[in-house]
Amino acid sequence: MITFNNSLITGIKEVDEQHMELVERINHLFTFVDGKVTAQELEDTFTFLVQYVAVHFETEDRIMQEINYPDMDKHIEQHELLINKAVNLREQLDTHGYELHSIIELRGFLLKWIVDHIKGSDLAFAEHYHKVKG
Repeated sequence: MITFNNSLITGIKEVDEQHMELVERINHLFTFVDGKVTAQELEDTFTFLVQYVAVHFETEDRIMQEINYPDMDKHIEQHELLINKAVNLREQLDTHGYELHSIIELRGFLLKWIVDHIKGSDLAFAEHYHKVKG
């Protein structure tokens, strides 16, 4: 489980609210492993995550353009890598079903990615945002 704490706060209200929603949905994947969620609920959660991540990336991309963020291309490349990984995982789940090992792989990937991405790229982007916006 991910605990959304101060180390994940960017200070950009819209981005932080979206991060909190993503963390909540990723944490929901843990309940599947514990047998508390049906396959349909899991599929709905994964579908939501894929769609919401796209909205979130659009938000970040828009803000980065507004502040002329110098590392925007690198940041967007990281977004594209996540989208590609999500598409691959989706294909795997569609082909093999919601097997426990697939869910554990998905959960592990998302946990590592969201924490590393927020603490690294997003906090760097937020630092630039606050310098520009004051």
